[in-house]
Amino acid sequence: MIHKYKGYNIVKTGAKRYPWNIYKDTNIGFGEWVGFGGTLKECKEAIDDECFDND
Repeated sequence: MIHKYKGYNIVKTGAKRYPWNIYKDTNIGFGEWVGFGGTLKECKEAIDDECFDND
């Protein structure tokens, strides 16, 4: 399952400790990998804090 959030895809495909991977949506596959998190909430907070915006 892919959770779409503010231009990012959050996907549970990682390891047990950090199961969530964050991808900037590029319309190709999951997108460009930018980070990971332990919970869906952590991932959304990181996106809200603009941790992955480098434009």
